[in-house]
Order: sequence, then structure tokens, then C-alpha cells
Amino acid sequence: MFDWPGSKQDIEEYCKNCLHCRKSKALNYTQKGEYKPIFANEPLDLLSVDIFGPLPRTDVGYNKIIVLMDVFTKFTKLYPVGSASIEMCTKAIENFIEKYGKPKTILSDNAMTFTSPKWREYWENQNIQIRLTSVYTPSSNPVETRMRVIGDCLRIYCPTQHHRWDNFLDLIEKRLNETEHETTGFEPITLFLKKSIQPSGEIIDLNNDNLYQDMIIDARNNTRAAIAKRKKYIENKNFRFVKFETGDQVLVKNHQLSSAERRQAAKLFHKWVGPFTVLREPYKNTYIVADRQGGEFQYHIKDLQKI
Repeated sequence: MFDWPGSKQDIEEYCKNCLHCRKSKALNYTQKGEYKPIFANEPLDLLSVDIFGPLPRTDVGYNKIIVLMDVFTKFTKLYPVGSASIEMCTKAIENFIEKYGKPKTILSDNAMTFTSPKWREYWENQNIQIRLTSVYTPSSNPVETRMRVIGDCLRIYCPTQHHRWDNFLDLIEKRLNETEHETTGFEPITLFLKKSIQPSGEIIDLNNDNLYQDMIIDARNNTRAAIAKRKKYIENKNFRFVKFETGDQVLVKNHQLSSAERRQAAKLFHKWVGPFTVLREPYKNTYIVADRQGGEFQYHIKDLQKI
């Protein structure tokens, strides 16, 4: 048996930094980056898009919903479709643009439709910036809050005849746009369409530009206040806040699935893979990392672990 001064600490340090062990074990703490939500400064600043479904196919062939939300005002449009192809998503956004105007940026997750070079090229040719969330991080897409509400409403309105969900989309869309949003303090229809909802329920045009501009300023201030409140709440939680620098070596959370054909179980894979090298931070808490072959990948900070 060997022993030396400080051997206990040396052995603990060696075991703690064993790469094979670190790849195999889950973190025993919640890892967070600095709270920095996506912020839009005005209507049509940022359009958030996502696909709700698949759902039971309706009588007319719909099985998904294309959900579009103006991030500043929370104004939401729902388009039932039979597929989430590039063509169908493009058609939905073109319909939105024709009716309401062109957004500066379109934000989506990493579904195949939205990561296609054809998708990016089409919109960038129209001077619309394309932005993607980090993989495996749906919560970083602002429209996700609307997706939860849509799911709640569909369960309420069609608990038994699931294939009739498309009959309730107009009602759900109306409720989303005519209900005061807790973040902005205004109804989305007021901020986005300059419509005023009267106590009687009647909707009339808001023909006072000065009043409308004051509403926009108030909504912007209310949003910033809500962000500050949420940031304070998160900072009081027991999270470990981390930040990576260019050149840091990191492991990436493994999302490999089970395969009966290959006789492999997801529970037995390493929980982390790597190492990868941090290249840059294009957005807050989002990092571009490179593998040893030079491939580049984008991950949220929660899916990274410093070596």
C-alpha cells in the first residue's frame, strides 16, 4: 500500500477529474447561465414560430398547427395544416406578412423545416433574419408559452372527440389575442392591431396615435419590469451560475436514443460526450462548440459541462 503527504486530496482530485467517470455521471446540481430572456422592442421586431402536433387527423386532413407569435405584443396566429413542410410554413408566414407586415427576424427551433438551407435562403433574400434556438431547449423559444395554453384549451374544448380540434382554433386564437397579457399589461389585439376592446365587448379602431404610442411605451416598460422580477426570483434560487470562455474544453449532454435493433439502451450510454472546444457565444447562454474533427454545433449552457 502506498501513501504520501496529501494522498487523500490527490486521489479525490484524480477521481473527480476522471473523464470516463464524468461522462458517465449526471450533475448533482442545477446549472444555469445568467438570466437573459429574448426581448423584442416593438411590434414586428421578432416573430416566433413553432409547430404544435402531431394531432389526430381531422376530417379535412389537418394534423398540425403552425403557431406564429409576435414576441413584443404576444399577438398570435394559428394555421391548421396537413404537414409541417417548408412550403406550408412559408405559406403561413407569407399570409401573416400580407395581412400584418414583415418581421425583422424569424425565430424557431431546430426542426428539419427550419434548419433547411432553403428556408434560410428564402427569408434572407427578403431581408428577414433567421434565428434558431439552441438544440434540446424548447423553452428558449418565446412562443412555447402559447403552445402550453393551446394544449390546455384543446383538452378543455375537445376531451373526447379529439379529431375535431380544428373546430376550436378560431375561438382559441380569439381568446389569446383579446385577453390581457400579464407581461405587457395589454391585450395583444390592442398593441398589434390598434384595436380597443370596449366594456361591452365591442372591438373598435384605436384612432389616437399619441395614445397608442403611450401604450407601446407602457408595454415595453411593463415587459422590462416583468423580466427584472423574474431575474430576481431566479437569482434567489439555489442554482449554480456558470459561464464559458473561448477555448474552454467542455462535455456535451448526450441525447442518444435507445435502439432495439442495435441492442442499446439510452440509460446505459454515457450521459456526456466530448471533449469539445468552445468557439464563441453568439447569444447569451448559447455557445458554438467544435469537436475534434472541426464540426461546429450550437448548445445551450445547460447542456454543457466544463472539464
